[in-house]
Amino acid sequence: MKVLLAENSGTVKKLLVELISRIEEVEVFEEEGEAQKIIQIISEKKPDVAILGMDLKSGALSDVIKNIKNLNAGIKTILLINQHFPDDPKFIEKIGFDFVFNISLEIDQLVGTLEKLRDL
Repeated sequence: MKVLLAENSGTVKKLLVELISRIEEVEVFEEEGEAQKIIQIISEKKPDVAILGMDLKSGALSDVIKNIKNLNAGIKTILLINQHFPDDPKFIEKIGFDFVFNISLEIDQLVGTLEKLRDL
C-alpha cells in the first residue's frame, strides 16, 4: 500500500514516517504541504492513502481534498488535527475526508486504521 504524508511539522512528520514505515507492505511518500506538489504526487504515484495536516503551506485544504478525490475517487484520505474536532460522521464526510485523527491523542488509532486499509 502506498501512503502520501503531507505534514509541515518536521517533528510530527518524522514520528509518523517512523511509525508508518513499521507497517509491513506500506511505502510512504513525504511532502511538506505544498498544494500543487500534493496533487502532483497523487497524480504520478497514485497512493492508496493520503494523510494531510491541517496547515498547508499553500492552497486551501478544501480545494486540495476536492482535487485529490477528482484524481482518484478510491483514495482514502486522513486529516491530522491537533485540537478537538466534531465526531459527527456527517461533518467529517462534508469536509471530504474519510478519517480525522487528533495527532496528539490518536496515533494508535491512525496506525490501526492504516493496517486495516492495507488489509482490504
